[in-house]
Amino acid sequence: MIIENSIHNKFTEKEQSAIELHSSGEISKASIQYELLINEGSENYIIYYNYAEIKMKSNDISRAISLLQSSRSLSLNSIEPKIALGKAFQMAHMYSDAKQVCREALDIDPNSYFAHLYLGSIYYKQGKLNKSIKAFQKAVKIKPTKITLYITISQIYIRIRKINKALKYLKLAYKIQPKSHVVLLNLSNIYTRLNLKAKAIDYLDKAILLKPHFAKAHFNKANLLHQIGLIPSAIDSYKSAIKYNFDFNSANRNLALSYLTIGEYQNGLPLYEFRSSGSNPQNPHYHPKLPKWHGKEPLKDTSLLLVTEQGLGDTIQFVRYVKVLLSLEVKTSLCLQPQLLRLISNSGLIDQISTIDKPLYFKSKFWLPLLSLPLYLGITPANPLITEPYIFTNPQSDQQWRSIFSSTKRPLIALHWQGNPIVETNSLAGRSFPLEILSKFVNSFDCSLISLQKGFGLEQLSSCSFKNKFVPFQHQIDAIMDFSEIASIIKSCDLVITSDSAVAHLSGALGHPTWILLHKIPDWRWGIDNSDSIWYPKTRLFRQTQEDNWDDVIDQLIHAHTLT
Repeated sequence: MIIENSIHNKFTEKEQSAIELHSSGEISKASIQYELLINEGSENYIIYYNYAEIKMKSNDISRAISLLQSSRSLSLNSIEPKIALGKAFQMAHMYSDAKQVCREALDIDPNSYFAHLYLGSIYYKQGKLNKSIKAFQKAVKIKPTKITLYITISQIYIRIRKINKALKYLKLAYKIQPKSHVVLLNLSNIYTRLNLKAKAIDYLDKAILLKPHFAKAHFNKANLLHQIGLIPSAIDSYKSAIKYNFDFNSANRNLALSYLTIGEYQNGLPLYEFRSSGSNPQNPHYHPKLPKWHGKEPLKDTSLLLVTEQGLGDTIQFVRYVKVLLSLEVKTSLCLQPQLLRLISNSGLIDQISTIDKPLYFKSKFWLPLLSLPLYLGITPANPLITEPYIFTNPQSDQQWRSIFSSTKRPLIALHWQGNPIVETNSLAGRSFPLEILSKFVNSFDCSLISLQKGFGLEQLSSCSFKNKFVPFQHQIDAIMDFSEIASIIKSCDLVITSDSAVAHLSGALGHPTWILLHKIPDWRWGIDNSDSIWYPKTRLFRQTQEDNWDDVIDQLIHAHTLT
């Protein structure tokens, strides 16, 4: 902000003219006048300060710093140059210098709002979050109606996982401005974090009432509605978000997931093509230097390179459609994750196969992400095309593991409980379950257990109450990382009980008896209320009836076992 008058400084005619030009928005003319005055040796700190303000706005930070240093030197007792210099140093990432001049400003005026504000911002950028909070708290005491500060403080508290303190500051902001749609949105975000979804939706409704075109609020509401199972309402809210143009790609992608969850593949699969765009895109593992196939060119007599995307389970699930392409006389090749190379090769699905770290084109004309195949093949829940087993094992490995398990008490049940927590956010949050919840089930009858868990969650094995039921050679199984070997181990068991994970897809694709434990609103491919799977005929789905409550799922397992 420019200084237009001063009690202590009298302006010359030239200085007054420059300031008036600046104030009236004639920036170019004002700049010329300021430059002339500085070259003439002006000793008025305001001239340097005002000219620096112009340079800051044009992003000439180094020149602004030089001017403000001169302004500070010409008036050591003036706070404005120090405040502005603190901001300029901060923009230049010169944080030590920025803190020094902010402290100089506070020596003159301990209640300087901007000095505390800039100190808070500097500490934040340095990652000193507790010091940042203290500085912002001092600023908010000086200007207690600045709701942006309350929001800023709450967001920092969220970063350091002090959610209740974050909520406290948002409630203070709400008390000051109950009709601020921004405050309402942030309150909703807090209650979402606290898993109070109904309350979060309530605040979003208030925000939408104040600002009907608030696309972000419609989008967030749609996400919450999906998570609590009100899928048709979620679809309506996603459509509103798209109408008001919030992150068009993300809204379309999430709308696709809602349609797919309720089995409306004809609406969902075209929109699912937005998955590789928007925020948090799901990109293919490799981008070939080939034109992408968009369904317009005829497939017959062409050559197509399929590239995997997302997780290992996704690849196992959708690699089935290679068989359909080959039956249509499409020259097909596959580029996939190296962990699955031996498994898919042993299954005899496709000859032309390579890995994403060593891709081969096999003279392909086009390429396509693997999960786009259901769209172009017209897959629906009533017509999944491939349901019979399509993953096969190595006979020698099968024989080896049958021999290892030959003296094991039956039934022999393979367990897998933890997926990759890195991807378990939003709709996938809560899909894994603690191993210990199975104690009631496994203790209800005589059985032997093996663990198929790898990496994340494996630590739960040593502390579970029924670890005596695991086979004595569990350490041999723990050492196996090859999916082809794991497939042979699965075939040696009577049953697989698993969370929604790659193991679920592997066991299902083998045509092996598989029980999958699902959280309340699972990934779209499992549907919303069915107990069987369109993808895997020997798979049973056991669903939560209440969010985060696995007890009723275990009761379902016990009941199902008594009927077998």
